[in-house]
Amino acid sequence: MSKEELVKQILPLLRLPTHEQSRMRAELESHTVVELRAFLGVVSAPQYQTELAEDQILQIQAERAADQILFQLQRQKATEPQRKQAAAAQLEQDKESYAEICRQHSLSECEANFNLWRSTHSISGLAPASQSERDRYSQEAVDQRNEFLSNADSTTLRTEVRRESVERQTAVVQEQAARELESAKQRDQYGNFRPLPPEIDSKAIKASSAVQLKQWMKVYGSFQITNRVRGEN
Repeated sequence: MSKEELVKQILPLLRLPTHEQSRMRAELESHTVVELRAFLGVVSAPQYQTELAEDQILQIQAERAADQILFQLQRQKATEPQRKQAAAAQLEQDKESYAEICRQHSLSECEANFNLWRSTHSISGLAPASQSERDRYSQEAVDQRNEFLSNADSTTLRTEVRRESVERQTAVVQEQAARELESAKQRDQYGNFRPLPPEIDSKAIKASSAVQLKQWMKVYGSFQITNRVRGEN
């Protein structure tokens, strides 16, 4: 068998890509007929062909994986402007939401607070607002209130006036009750009153007669009686 015939038999068995066949042909033609016969015996063996087929399968799988990665990278690059725009919009929305939370809970708008809240969506552990921030929040609230009133119609204004009047009256009553309770506490601390037993609860106090109530107040003091009516210990 001539060298040319041996080369023609060997090349298909190597299963090379088309662009590599010319180089391999030149390489084979540089060998002797004896060497080519020996090489033909090697590459035509079933085991060699099986291993070659397995290598080709692995190469094809690697190429497909590389193509998939390349596609994903191209996809990410193509959608990067949209993703950056969406991320920027989300950041602005988060800043607005956090600013409102800071005003509700008197928290600092510092970057460390914002980053922690954004990762946990919890106000636990956040630093409180500084005095300058609290002053700014108060002024902003006043400005918003004034703007609302300046744009409100007469019906809304009357409703707001009535609501604020009720709130002020409620606050005055609560402050007065708190002062009276504190005064009773100050008086009773020098009276050596006995502890109020649990069976004299709010319901029992409200259902008692004036005589019974006065008797209890002499024994237990007005502070304990008032506290028990308010549901406090």
